[in-house]
Parts: sequence; structure tokens; C-alpha cells
Amino acid sequence: MNRDWANEQGAQTSKTPTCLLLKTDLSFDSFGYDAMEKYSNLQDEREEKDYLFFKHFKMTLHNEESLDSKTLIEAANGQPVKAKTVFTRSITFLKDEAIKVICQRTGDDHFSPDDVQWVLTVPAIWTPGAKQFMREAAYQAGVGSPENPDQLMIALEPEAAAIFCQEKNLSDFQAEVGSRPVDGILSQINTHYVVVDIGGGTLDVTVHEIQDDGNIKEIHKVTGGPYGGMYVNQQFETLLEEWFGVQRIQKFKEQHPSDWLSLMNEFEGKKRGKRILDDSLMTNIRLPRSFVSMLNETQSSVMDSYGTKDVRLKNKEYLCLSSGMMKKLFNPVVERIKQHLKTLIKKPQLSKVQTMLLVGGFADSAFLQQELKTEFARRLRILIPHYTTIAVVQGAVIFGKKPTKISERVVSTTFGADRSVDFIEGIHPEEKKFIADGIEKCGQVFKCFVKENSVIKLGQRITKSYHPVRANATSLKFGFYVTSNPKAQFVTDPEVTKIGSVKVQSPDTWRGKDRKIEVSMYFGGTEITATASDISSGNSAQTTLDFFCRS
Repeated sequence: MNRDWANEQGAQTSKTPTCLLLKTDLSFDSFGYDAMEKYSNLQDEREEKDYLFFKHFKMTLHNEESLDSKTLIEAANGQPVKAKTVFTRSITFLKDEAIKVICQRTGDDHFSPDDVQWVLTVPAIWTPGAKQFMREAAYQAGVGSPENPDQLMIALEPEAAAIFCQEKNLSDFQAEVGSRPVDGILSQINTHYVVVDIGGGTLDVTVHEIQDDGNIKEIHKVTGGPYGGMYVNQQFETLLEEWFGVQRIQKFKEQHPSDWLSLMNEFEGKKRGKRILDDSLMTNIRLPRSFVSMLNETQSSVMDSYGTKDVRLKNKEYLCLSSGMMKKLFNPVVERIKQHLKTLIKKPQLSKVQTMLLVGGFADSAFLQQELKTEFARRLRILIPHYTTIAVVQGAVIFGKKPTKISERVVSTTFGADRSVDFIEGIHPEEKKFIADGIEKCGQVFKCFVKENSVIKLGQRITKSYHPVRANATSLKFGFYVTSNPKAQFVTDPEVTKIGSVKVQSPDTWRGKDRKIEVSMYFGGTEITATASDISSGNSAQTTLDFFCRS
């Protein structure tokens, strides 16, 4: 594992921020701490115009409902760039860095990307389209390829964290002692556990049961939302706007983007500390000189109204916030997290849950840990790894070696295909009626293959039987669809999206309509494929389902 990411203070860390710096021609400049430091050290507006800086851009894939290959992300200066370019440049850097570290550690300079089994982690609550977007960006970055898709595994972050925790002993967790393996606690008969993965952008929650063979079965569909640590930072920004005015803060961000970044980075580091838990201590946030100059020109009556016990400027260099003020910044997102978990845990499917695994970057927050323990410790045993931020990446490596470890998942959406049925007057819409061999039929009917909340085993194939609607048809085309509405009736319903189609040749017309075509959806470890097979001729056609609706 690479533990050599160096932050501004020179400290070595095992994780680097999701920040990218590009030149104006979209060529790569730097990533992570290097990108942050270079951008924050730019001297003036002319230098800043030569670069495009991106931060927290992963949230685009969660927030963008119409995500596709043309989706744009705004740089810090407001310039739009294709999201695919931003992600591809980032993955390319990480790939090259990984190969460099492997060569250094092994002493073998001949390693190439083709020699590696790659695992890319994504939030579990991301849509299938967002996960496909990441796969395509990785292909463009030289990580796997459409011709060899199995070289790239997509791992769901809370699942990877669960695998990591299962491999550890109790002594690897905060406030725990002993060498007892954690999987012994998680796999007790009639017990389940919940994984709460809280990163910078999202909350991911999955519920698992460890089976007799040691594999993991999901027992409730993944839930979550945009409840990550970045929303505390947004509250801090809102507080500054309240004190000094929205226009003044916006003007500062435009005129001094690198100093603004330095200020937010300073807050990011301070919000993780334990000072917030002590009512007698204040959190001291170092201010850039340009921000201090703005303060000297501004008298904030709103800020003054809080009193020096809550807010004060120290030595014209530090903004000091009381424990109570810091907690106010945390409370909105922490309350959403607690409410989400309280609602989830009340569900009957979670009646056997006895343990909570708390992981992710935001899970490192002392205040968040205290709040969750206060709320849930009476019912659940809360286990927090010593290094919450690396649980996902280390678990992903284990997943890469044991890809069948997650043996069953609960699907969070409904999949199906189109079909035609006999037309029923008064039931079916008139506009969908057509005549086939003298019989009134209704087209564009949605035939459900897998309904939301169904349990699907890894490698399971769901098959439905079809017959031609016309006796002389020599080819049959089937469309495949996904929907958030499990009660969808027609493929033209508003919440139904086409994700692929296949056309299979069926030459034995002498059989008329008495020809069986088996249409199936296969849920593998990396992608979902759809197949149509004409039984009498043996012909078949297959496609990989495309969540960008290009079929």
C-alpha cells in the first residue's frame, strides 16, 4: 500500500485528496496534495487562468440524474470540462503511480498495466449508470478494456470495508482489546451487521449476513444519500457568508481562489480533531493574509453578536470557534445521518442486526463517532477500525483476490424487457394496439425480470420464454429496460429507461408461432449481459447492458 502521499506539512499519509489540476489545454498537471499545493500557491489571477482546478468532483456522478459521456464539470474558475476527461486524467495518474510503486517495491521494472488485476471502488448508492461511467473512464485511462472487462473489477465501497473488517482482530478497532477475529463476532448464528461507510460526499449503508461458507449475503438493498463530510465545510462557508455577506465572500473566492482553497483545507484538517468535544476549548483556524485584509476592511455586526465566547479573531491570524459553534456546523449533516440510520434500523429485515461497522473518511471525525455512539450504542456494538479511511482500499485488494466473497446482493432497481400481449379492450391503451396475423395485440408492455428488493446470486441468470407474434417472422428484437418503479406497466412509462437491445435470427418459419425464444439477463461480477436464444435453430445474440441509453 502506498503510504507516501505527502501533505503540505510534509506528513506522510495513506490517502490523498480527490483533487485534480489540469492545464488549459486539458493536459495533466498534478493530482491530490500536489494539485492542492500548487493551486493554492499561485500568485495572481494571471497564473490562475493558466490552470483548471477540480475538487470533490466524484459527487457529480451521484448528483447528475442525466449522466452520460457529455456531462460537464465546472473547474474552480467556472470553466466547464467534460466529466469523462476529468475522471480519465485522474485514473491515468493513479494507474501510473500504482505501476511506479509496484516496480519500486518489487525491484522489477517490467510491470505494465496489463499485468495487474485492477479494482476500482465506488459508492454502493451510485446508479448503474454512474458505475458504468467509471468503468468507461478507466478503459480510456488504460485500466482494463472492453475486450478484457474482467481485468477491471468494480467493488462497492461498504462491501470492501466489510471484507477488510472481517479479516481483522478486535485489537485493530478503537476501544477494543483482544486477538479474537472479528468475523467470529459478525458470523454468529441469527445475527446480522450493518456497514456504515461515510466519506467526503456520501453515506453508504449495507446490511450483511455471513453464511456458513464465510461468504457475505446482502439482506437489504443499499441505502444512503449525500451526507458526507464536505457538507460540514459547506456549513462553514455559509457561516462566513452570514458574517461577511454573500457577495463579499463570492468576490474573495473569485479574486483569491488559491487562498480560499487554503482556508478550506485548514478547516478540513481542524474539523477532524477532538477539541470540538471539549466545551472549554476553541478550534483555531489559520486565515490567509488576503482574508485578514478583507476582515480589516469589514465590520461584521452579525459576527460581533455571537460574543467572544463563541467567535473571536486572535492575533489577526486565527478565526477561533467555540465547541458549540463547531457543533452547529456538524449538526445538519449528522442529524440526517442519524435519522437515516434510525429509520433503517426499525425495518423488520434489520431485527437481527447487532453490530455496526463504521468506516470512511468522515467516520474519522471524533464528533460524529460520539454522536453515533450516543444514539445507537445501547442497541448495537459499534466497531470502528483504527484507520477508517483505508478500510475500503485494503478491503478492495482482498475482494480482488476473492471476488465471490459477496455471494448475494439485493437489487435496488427493477429490470425487464419489452413484450407484446393480446389486446384487452378497456385495459390497454388504444395507441399501443396493433394487428399481428389478424390478432389484436398490445405492444410496448414491460415484462419484469428482476424486481427491486429481489435477492440475486452472483452469476445468476434470469430467463423468460417468448414466442413470435407473427408466424413468418425471421428475426426478433428485444429491448431491455431499467426502472425505479417496480409497478411499471409499459416501457414508455416516465421512469423506464432503455439500456440495450438484441436481435436474434429465427429462420424456422415452418414452425409458425410455435418457436421458443429464451431471453435472459445474466448478473455477473462486473457487468449485466442480456441474451436471446432461438431454441429450434440454436441461434443466439448477446449484448452488455448500457446504462447511457445509446442502444
